[in-house]
Amino acid sequence: MKRILSMLLSVVLLLALCPAVFAANSDYAAYYLTEYQIQSGDTLNTICESRGVKYAEYATIIKNVNGITNPNKLVAGRKLWMPTKTLGDCSAYYTVYRHVLVSGDTVGALLTGYGTTLAAVETLTKNLNGVTSLTSFMAGTSISLPIPGGTLATKTSTGSTSTGTGSSTGSATTATQTTVKAQDGDYVAFYLSSYVCQTGDTLSAICKARGVTYATYKTMILKLNKLSSETALISGRSYWMPSSTLDSSVSVYYTVYRHLLVSGDTMYNLCNAYGINLTKYTDLILTLNSKTSLTAFQAGKVVYLPVYCGGTGTTASGSATTAGTTAKSGLDEAAAGVGSGTVTTSTSKDANGNPVTVTTTTSTTVTELAGLFDATASSTYYLVPHTVAEGESLIGICNALGSSFSKNKAIIVSANGLKSYTLSAGTTVYIPMSSNGGAARYYSVSVKTIQSGDTVYGYYCNANADFNVNYKMLNDLNGTINFNNLPVGGKISIPILVG
Repeated sequence: MKRILSMLLSVVLLLALCPAVFAANSDYAAYYLTEYQIQSGDTLNTICESRGVKYAEYATIIKNVNGITNPNKLVAGRKLWMPTKTLGDCSAYYTVYRHVLVSGDTVGALLTGYGTTLAAVETLTKNLNGVTSLTSFMAGTSISLPIPGGTLATKTSTGSTSTGTGSSTGSATTATQTTVKAQDGDYVAFYLSSYVCQTGDTLSAICKARGVTYATYKTMILKLNKLSSETALISGRSYWMPSSTLDSSVSVYYTVYRHLLVSGDTMYNLCNAYGINLTKYTDLILTLNSKTSLTAFQAGKVVYLPVYCGGTGTTASGSATTAGTTAKSGLDEAAAGVGSGTVTTSTSKDANGNPVTVTTTTSTTVTELAGLFDATASSTYYLVPHTVAEGESLIGICNALGSSFSKNKAIIVSANGLKSYTLSAGTTVYIPMSSNGGAARYYSVSVKTIQSGDTVYGYYCNANADFNVNYKMLNDLNGTINFNNLPVGGKISIPILVG
């Protein structure tokens, strides 16, 4: 028995002495450093207790980071960087990651991987680890890496990192490294916004003007904008381009966050945390990350997550066109039947030689009838399919079906994905109506006010309808509504396919 116990003890000791190299890709946020202003009567022990940490565990770190020589002589009013397990409402902090070094690791490369630089946090890194040199670590050693968050790290227009509370130059707003999931150290990697190509532009020059390196984003830019090559730019066309800052005039863009994947992360959970509609933005996520599958992401790797901001709805693919600007630029209302027409007057003679004035009117104008149905003022309506006949216009179709084109225009555009009001004979368009018009197959649409706890899936369960069958029309009708985070008090249109 003694021999067995001796062998077991030897195994335990060997395991304890083995370097934890297996944990190289299992970094985790050990704690945060946030500022605390000393109050009269405070001690380091009581401060730590209030922040949920044990003073004995962090005493050396606290002294090193703050240059404290005598912990019994705290000066009221002085600010200290103190460890804490929870972040609270602070706007400036460091997330301190624990990393087990493997052969080939360098502190500089590790910090770059986390989105900061050695120059920015060198002193703090030394203090946290109690060393005077960052080149003396050995494989198997556990080290602490401080990653700036909140307003500590601000990307300037040149892409450098500075310490402070943020600033702006001219009309450009600096890209503060905002952390949405502070426990994972996420921060803003870049922005995506549209750029109208000018004659003589090159992708490299556009990137340089926007404060990013073209070589870093080349593959993403080409794929995102469906460009066959970097010389395939078309003057006047809009392209989605990365930038380190945002001009104050930009109203529609994506904020792209950088997240270091840890064991247990799933794309579904990450998108939920950020309020990203995974179904809607799968293609964009895959494009940004040069992936072909949402299951191809691995712990220890970085993933970029796009969060839509502003506007009335857009998809970052092809040209950068929003739903709001589409109606203005791509949809010529003359093609829908709106217009003044042309009147031609000529003078000729009849059989007896008398002068005759002939007036000829050539017009595509269709006058909208009064009192037609307004779906936007109704809590329920129907989307009824109509097969377009030769020469028909949208206004003419709406008149015939008793629907107001001018009032229902936005619904018609969304439901049919229209890029132009010019209709081709034989195609089908869905028109909002007050009844199903006797159609065998149509959508019944309910406009609901979102209540706390509502879910899109729940709406369809209550209606005993198939969510997947109706998803495309649901998505088309509701623009930018995030189905994973419904805005309480807002309106949502729930289409249900009948027939």
